[in-house]
Parts: sequence; C-alpha cells; structure tokens
Amino acid sequence: MHAGQREIVDLVRHHEKIVIRAGRRFGKSTVLEWIAAKAAIGRPGERTSGLRVGWFGPDFRRNRPSFDRLARLLAPLTTSRSATFLSIELASGGGIEFWTLGDENAGRSRVYDLVIIDEATLAIREITPVWEQAIRPTLIDRGGVAIMAGTPKGIQANQLFYRACNGEEKGWVEYHAPTTANPFLQEDELERLPLEYPPLVYQQEILAEFVDWRGAPFFSEDAWLVNGKAVPMPSPIDRIYATIDTAMKSGREHDGTAVVYFAKNRLHDRKIYVLDWDVVHIAGNLLIDWYPSVLRRMQELSDQCRARYEPRGPFVEDASAGTILIQQAIRQRMPVEAIHTKLTSVGKDERALSTVSYHASSLVAITEYAANKSVNWNGSTRNHFMSQVIGYRPGLPMSHDDLLDCYTYGLSLGLGDGSGW
Repeated sequence: MHAGQREIVDLVRHHEKIVIRAGRRFGKSTVLEWIAAKAAIGRPGERTSGLRVGWFGPDFRRNRPSFDRLARLLAPLTTSRSATFLSIELASGGGIEFWTLGDENAGRSRVYDLVIIDEATLAIREITPVWEQAIRPTLIDRGGVAIMAGTPKGIQANQLFYRACNGEEKGWVEYHAPTTANPFLQEDELERLPLEYPPLVYQQEILAEFVDWRGAPFFSEDAWLVNGKAVPMPSPIDRIYATIDTAMKSGREHDGTAVVYFAKNRLHDRKIYVLDWDVVHIAGNLLIDWYPSVLRRMQELSDQCRARYEPRGPFVEDASAGTILIQQAIRQRMPVEAIHTKLTSVGKDERALSTVSYHASSLVAITEYAANKSVNWNGSTRNHFMSQVIGYRPGLPMSHDDLLDCYTYGLSLGLGDGSGW
C-alpha cells in the first residue's frame, strides 16, 4: 500500500463513518479490498474472530472484479464461496457478501460489522434511500463501521456522497486525494493528463473536485474544428465505419434509432472524421428494412472519400432491438458487427469519460456536411448530432442521447484498441 492508502486504514481504526473522495486510479478499490479481507480474517489464532462485511457496489459488473480478487486472496481460508450470489465464508466465522445499490432492499435482514460502499457516485439511482432504509440498519447491532468511496460526479446537492464530503451528513469523516497521490503510477503518464483532458474533466476525474457542469461543455465544439471551421469531406482515407444505437424504450423520450458515419485516416493525419449522421423513429421489427439504407450510405461515403479498404461494420449495440437487428442481418447475410460488451455494459458517463481525451486532443474532426445538416425529428428541426454531443453534461439527465452514444462508441472503436478501451 502507498501512504495515502495507509492513511485511510488509520481513519477506519478511529472513526465509524469514513468517506473517501479520490481521483481515478488512486487505488480506492484496492485499499477497500484489503480492509474487507483483514476484517473477515479476524485476529490470528482466534477461530471465531472474523467479522461480517457487506460490500455494496453500483451493479454486478462492477462488483465482480473485487469479488474475484478477494476470492483468490482468501481461498486458503475459505469454507464456502458462491460466484452466483458473490459471497465468501471463512473458517474464522467472518465473511463478505456483495450487494448492488440498485436493489432497494440490499442488505436487509443482515448484520454487519463493516459496510463498504464502492463507487458511490456511479449508482443509477441516488443511494440515500437504500443507505437509510436498508444498509445503515445492518450496522446497529454491532456498532459497525461504514466506508463510502467514489470520484465526484458533478455537484448534486441531494447526493449522499456529496453531502458526506461537504459536512452536510452528520458523522462522516472525509479523506480527499487526487490521482497523483498514487506513487505507483508512471510519472510521465501523470504529466500528460492535464494536456489530454479538458480543464473541468481533469479537475473532477483527476483532482477529485466537485465541478459544476451547468453551462460548461464536456465535448467542446471547437475541438472538432480546424482553423475554426468544419472540414471538407476527406480524401483519400483508410475506410468508412458506422455505429448504430437502436431504440431501447418506448415513448417519445428514448425511442430514437441513430447512426453516425465515421472515416478513419491512419496513414495521413491519424484523425477520425464525422462524415454524416441520422436519427429516426422506427419500430424494432422494421429495423431490418431500414438497415440496407445504412449499408448504401456507407458505400456512397466510401466511394466519395476514395477509401483504400472496404467499409467496416456497421457496429450495432448488442442490446434490446439491436440484438434482434444483428441476428436478422446475419441471417440475411448482410455485414454487421456487435459492439463489444466492454462498451455496451458501462454507463453513458463512463463511455464519455473514456473518449473525451480523444475529442479534446483534436483527434476528431467534423465535416461541413455533418456540421451543417439539420433533420426534423421528434418535433424539432436542428442538428441533433451536435446538440446531443455538445449538450451532454456528466451526471445530468438527457431527454435524447442516441447520437451521443453512437459518437462515443465510434471514438472508442476508432481510436481505442479496436474492442473498446
């Protein structure tokens, strides 16, 4: 452990409620896993000294890595383990049970000596109700300790994490540290961070400060422009690819199916170009009838931009109507690729964070065609692509985010490792 992590361990020894506000890659989960393991093992030589630990995370996917690491670490001392329910029982009488914060009854009927709430700001819903009604009562019998950890996500006055960090929740003691407090990270990587991230993103994600995103663009329009202007269609290029986000829910607020067309030009300037976009209202069972128009548009753009290689994709979100579209396209022998689950399984804010450095570094340009395009959709005629991407604010609800999702998918696929990050 590094010095900052040792400070956290010391706080846990002397206080009943600790909130850890730290930058990404500080090592929050690592120290929480160490604390959980130490508590469950108990005192050496005393068979019944192990403590009961409840671990609460945003969802199963985020809980699983910590469970796997703890299961390996505690294997020699384990009497039973469930990979289905994410629970570990030890010979010491101690144990660790994992719960998701999305379950309003998480932890009910349990008694714990230690509660850990990891990635508190990433829960889909505000966690105050589940903390007050389900989690906190588990500590009453034994006068247990609660640890809550996370990285800030905007300023949300009703958020338990925000209130605890700002002294508005009685009894919480705060520990605050930036990413740079982790001495195990490479120094040259740390030095590049202020250059790669927009100032407010750096302030929130690295310095772990609460940032007011109202009026402040996460994805700035200027980063798309070259000499202050959108660019002509590039030519020649490597290839065209497209990303599709299908309608996930019924109703006016979340029923758009969107597509964004990109060009990749690795040999010339290493940029990604946004060539075109579209958003439509269409029933899931009719997507396969609309799909050939996407293939035709990809080929048109490939010819226009004199692509060296055949178009790639389209990459389709493998969820809900997207899964059906993928299966139908395969059956009809039309080209299609599912977007990797590493991307589709995380939230919108995490996808945006993973791609903002590409955007801010001017690795993406928007063409005049895409910038000047307007479409009548959902009763409004405007450039919905630019409106959604530039209008995005972390942690704040959006009435429509289909084109934003296509954009972040496209950047991850074109500038990441090909499968996601």
